[in-house]
Amino acid sequence: MDTSLVIVSYNKRPYTELCLQGQLACNPRADEIIVVDNGSTDGSREALAGPLQAEAEAAGVRLHLI
Repeated sequence: MDTSLVIVSYNKRPYTELCLQGQLACNPRADEIIVVDNGSTDGSREALAGPLQAEAEAAGVRLHLI
């Protein structure tokens, strides 16, 4: 059974990054993480599409940025 985690964010880059890092450190972790960014202007999308995307993929977690 797949487990999904949905995170909704608007200009909360530091908190969203911490939430993702915490989830990736959990065992067991979600199979899929969906981050819904509501038009942030604080660089949230760019931060999540970079190193955190690679970290999620390395952990076998599908990370979707919407």
